[in-house]
Amino acid sequence: TIAAFIESIILQPTLYWKNARAQNLPFTCNIRVIYRGTGASTFNECQMMAVQFASTSFIQKRIAMITTSSYSVASKNDDVISAALGGLASSIFSCPIELTMIQQQAKGGSLFATVRNLLHQPLNNNTYNNTYHPIHIQSHHINSLNTSTTTRQLHHSTKFHHNGPTLSTTPLAEVARNARYVLTRGLLSTAVRDTIYVVGMLAATPRIQHIISTQHPAVSDNAASVCASAIGGVLAAVPSHPFDVIKTCMQGDVQGEKYRSFLQSGSLLLREGGIARLFRGVGWRTVNITLTVYIANECRIRLSDPIARWV
Repeated sequence: TIAAFIESIILQPTLYWKNARAQNLPFTCNIRVIYRGTGASTFNECQMMAVQFASTSFIQKRIAMITTSSYSVASKNDDVISAALGGLASSIFSCPIELTMIQQQAKGGSLFATVRNLLHQPLNNNTYNNTYHPIHIQSHHINSLNTSTTTRQLHHSTKFHHNGPTLSTTPLAEVARNARYVLTRGLLSTAVRDTIYVVGMLAATPRIQHIISTQHPAVSDNAASVCASAIGGVLAAVPSHPFDVIKTCMQGDVQGEKYRSFLQSGSLLLREGGIARLFRGVGWRTVNITLTVYIANECRIRLSDPIARWV
């Protein structure tokens, strides 16, 4: 948690520049702007490291119990599987936090004001998967039905497809519907991104460090860690970046006026600028992740055994 806190404060500018590049926002070095959303970002980094480390260690230990009946012996790909599932688990928490951070970066304001606005602002109908559409019944159809049947059909239409003031448009229902929307906006792209990212951080990086240490024993442990972190950071950042761009654009356009769904957003970005559009901001993200991976790798080396005993 301490490492995540330090890393989030130091690397916050790279996170802002990455998000700004993905959304075609102007570059700035204004401290007040680039450190917007630091509270949400710090909380997100802390929970991500905690959830990713704990869930990956827990899953790997459970897999080892099933496959070998031993905590110390694991199959060849256990680390990849457990890291992928750990990333998938962390995406559930990071998705709404990152949406809040991106909105705060774009519009300013405090963390709590941003959350309040997200929960109370009127969102467009096309942002909801369960948009109500009225049923139009032709008059000659109504005339051909008896009174009781017509009454039942009209009641059904009014109950499930009415656009007027019903319980679904009361303030409490709107807050609940907005909360569900905020929790899931960009979740699919976040899940894919974090799965790739955590595999690079917690599976590829340790393997690379092990290869360097065993094949080049003259290399110090610290140098091996730095080299492995650099390679692991690139492996974690570059393949996952298109999904991060899609997520960032969807969460920046919280009203869903331009970016509505995962597939539609990806197709639209490709039409705007081809493959290069999906990799916009990859440099800033690679710097961010490489340094994050180094910190995470050092934490893994020092904290894996205590965490494994705790979980």
